[in-house]
Amino acid sequence: MNKEIPIPEIPKSAKKPDVSDVVELSEEDLEIIKKGDMEEEPSGTKKSQLSSSESPAESKQTEEWKPTEKEIELAKKTNNALSELRAVIGSEEESDPEKITLVKNKLRSVMEAMHGLLKQVDPMGKNYAPIYGKLVEDFQNLHAIKSGADIEVSQAFSEIFHEFSDFIDMGFVIKYFEEAKKAGHPIHFENFTAQIYGRTPEELEKIKQANRQNVSARITEMAQKPYVSIEMIQELHAINNKSIVPKFISEMRQDESGFEFFGTRVGTLAQDVLPAVKELMERTNQLIDKRALGMNKRLYELAAARLHNDLLDIHPFADRNGSTSLLFLELMMAREGYEPPKTRDQDYYKTVRKTLDNNLAAVAAVGYEHYLIANVPGYYKTNSLDEIREQIYETALNQLIQMRKKQPKKKKSFLKRLFSK
Repeated sequence: MNKEIPIPEIPKSAKKPDVSDVVELSEEDLEIIKKGDMEEEPSGTKKSQLSSSESPAESKQTEEWKPTEKEIELAKKTNNALSELRAVIGSEEESDPEKITLVKNKLRSVMEAMHGLLKQVDPMGKNYAPIYGKLVEDFQNLHAIKSGADIEVSQAFSEIFHEFSDFIDMGFVIKYFEEAKKAGHPIHFENFTAQIYGRTPEELEKIKQANRQNVSARITEMAQKPYVSIEMIQELHAINNKSIVPKFISEMRQDESGFEFFGTRVGTLAQDVLPAVKELMERTNQLIDKRALGMNKRLYELAAARLHNDLLDIHPFADRNGSTSLLFLELMMAREGYEPPKTRDQDYYKTVRKTLDNNLAAVAAVGYEHYLIANVPGYYKTNSLDEIREQIYETALNQLIQMRKKQPKKKKSFLKRLFSK
């Protein structure tokens, strides 16, 4: 999960667009769409990878395909919007607030048009290859424009891409992810997604801060509900990770094969995840009932910390389990008057202390869990753990131990970091 993978090529640099690059949709352009044969554009973007990898059967289908009036209309709208965007960015005017607003509006029009065109695509139909090929080309053009623009314009692109993250996930991220998975590449989802969005580290941090503000407000709302549910955990994961990882990562693992490794631990098998989390939610809501009947607040905090540890050990998501387990803990403590901060603190252990109101026993419980993850091989013991399943987990654990023996050891003082000010 921590290795880089090759991302399908997207241009990382391009000259700053000039007004001379602006083109209108001609009859020749329409022929290109019909054939699915994406030649090089004035922006310098390369030929669509999808159309260049068609099989003979797909090529034959493409040749027989004729675009509908709706598809032609949307293709024109996309090209015209892209041309207008290039014209605004290529103007001699400085990137003042008025120009940035205009860039955002034009880019929003491009994204809306592309999204409309994507909705016309039937993955099993004859129009898939040519239309999707054009969309890939357009997205690569946007990448080239963004990477060749100044900081203000690049940030504007990042904000609008974030706004259209559902479309980008559905249209490009999932497709690239499937190709990488098919090729057998291990995936670091955050880096993978950031590269597809063309984000700088600074832009990524701004997105995380914006997500934090939204998730903080949602935690406060959820704390007013009688109980906690699986749907709440998934929603918090989705809000906190919008356009940081693919949207489908916010669904708990269910049908994937293979094992999820983290630290020295083996994550719960996909088919065991939902039963394990359901049982965890039952214990969570039993704790809420106990607190309502007069349970000591400090004992409640310690119990909540242990539930946080169990959620982390189950590892229900393909990525971002640590931050989501902490959001769960914040939700449990928000029921006790804790106010989740609207700004993101990158110091995990400082956040743990504040969340648990400096309850030393509860803080130590979280710290010890991280010590176990880093140093003690194991896995979460689910209620459905029979002899056969136990053998499966033990086999996976032995594989992990052998893998880690080949890696250099890193010493980390989790407790020291946890209690340091």
